[in-house]
Amino acid sequence: MTGKVSNLEDGKIAGYPSKSREQSRLCRPQTAGGKFTLVTLAICAGSLLLCGCNSKQETSGGEKTGEQTSSTGSGTTTEPAKSEDKTGQASQTNTPDDATAKEPAVTGGNVKLPNAVNLATLPPTMVICTVDGTPVTISQFKREYREAIGSLQAVLGMQPMQVQELVKQATAAGVSLTADEKKKLLEAARKPQSLEGKSLDKFLKEKKLTEAEFDKQVIDLGLAFKVGAKLIEQQLLTELINRELLLAEAKAQNFYKPAYNNYLKVKDLPKYKKMLEMSDQTPEEIKEDLIQGEMLIMLMQKIARESVASDKELLAFYQKNKEAFKHGEKVRLSHIVLAAPRVDAPPMESIKTQLKKQNPTMSDADLDKEVLVVKQQKMRLAQELLARANKGEDFKSLADDNTEDMQARQAKNGGDLGYIDVVAAQAGPDQKALLDAVKNLKPGQLALTPVETNFGYHVIKLTEKVPAGTFSFDEIKDQLKEKFVAQNMEAAKTRWLVNKRKSAKIVFSDEFRKASSTASVPQANVK
Repeated sequence: MTGKVSNLEDGKIAGYPSKSREQSRLCRPQTAGGKFTLVTLAICAGSLLLCGCNSKQETSGGEKTGEQTSSTGSGTTTEPAKSEDKTGQASQTNTPDDATAKEPAVTGGNVKLPNAVNLATLPPTMVICTVDGTPVTISQFKREYREAIGSLQAVLGMQPMQVQELVKQATAAGVSLTADEKKKLLEAARKPQSLEGKSLDKFLKEKKLTEAEFDKQVIDLGLAFKVGAKLIEQQLLTELINRELLLAEAKAQNFYKPAYNNYLKVKDLPKYKKMLEMSDQTPEEIKEDLIQGEMLIMLMQKIARESVASDKELLAFYQKNKEAFKHGEKVRLSHIVLAAPRVDAPPMESIKTQLKKQNPTMSDADLDKEVLVVKQQKMRLAQELLARANKGEDFKSLADDNTEDMQARQAKNGGDLGYIDVVAAQAGPDQKALLDAVKNLKPGQLALTPVETNFGYHVIKLTEKVPAGTFSFDEIKDQLKEKFVAQNMEAAKTRWLVNKRKSAKIVFSDEFRKASSTASVPQANVK
């Protein structure tokens, strides 16, 4: 896995986001609908026929194995190479050529499996190559290929625009479906299980599609899948090698412990439990995948931060894009909140839900009465705190000691809510309620009464008003740095890999050489 638990993405293939195994399962579509109805079940049923439309590779991609490996990856991909792959005699140390080193941002030089290799016939434990001593196995490649294909299916099912993008790539690359592939796709797509249990006529009528439109969608989806699978197949081994290099560095940087701590924060979340239910991996495998993914994100952030733009470059960017840094009127607020949630917003539970858990047999009518009692108690507490603040007690101390916003309480920041854009905030009912309460106040004044939102009762203090204008460079500088870090992460990773490959020892195994039935194995090279 190559990404963070909350946003595990690392690389794209023509709009196909590379996600973690578990995220890819969670995002797979359950039903099809709308004018652009792509019958994903039909495509899934025939997907092994289209995994590169290569009888050798399609079997290896779809075959399940129970083997565990010492290390796992995400099956992520990069943008298709714009230059021809460089191949040559295998050597123990693989070094980018001079042109590659000069232009590290160009993606290419994928390490491809030889065409003669039939992975289905190779033992899962066979080592393809070692990366500084860490093995990349047949089992690992199959598993990552299968998961990448699953993610591709999910994205194509949910994002019709990506289908069209890949169809364009297929046309440009001269990739097409054979007559037999088209026939099998259309036959599968017409089966009731692919049409929400309906006949074709009924399905077309409900979706307001002609049969010709339906057939075109099926064929386009099949072609998109075929070219997407080929791109994954071409790039996967390179990504597995890159991942091992990055993971080794993440371990050397001691990122395991903080990554493990982050895992502990998510393991009890509903999303994680759903992950366990849907995955064919063991809980221990999923745990290690998530931890390793978190480690890699930490490493990527560190690499990107170390190559951040200079103040001079940031200033030049600011001056060139000054119009983008205009802002409307803003206010800065501090608050003391007494929690009385009206709605369930996980992980926060409403008062009613909390009371129901404490008293499972209580009727709804009695629950409503108890909710009212709790709300009245919270309102009285808010009024008492407001009175104390009006009498001159330090608002920051009152907030730090009494707010039920636990994050603010731990931060001891006096309940600071930061700057709120007056215009943008009007779209949110809770923020609008807070703004309405302070619109006639001067900085330093308190709202006359506690304000109720979905979260509870707020004692509000207006600390600052800022008229509409343009952010100064000093105000926006730190945000610009963060933006540059985010934009620079992929390029920084590529540069890091180029340098790392100069000393990395990537060796194809003797057993794989023999099995490949080829005189040479492609050189491991990154551009």
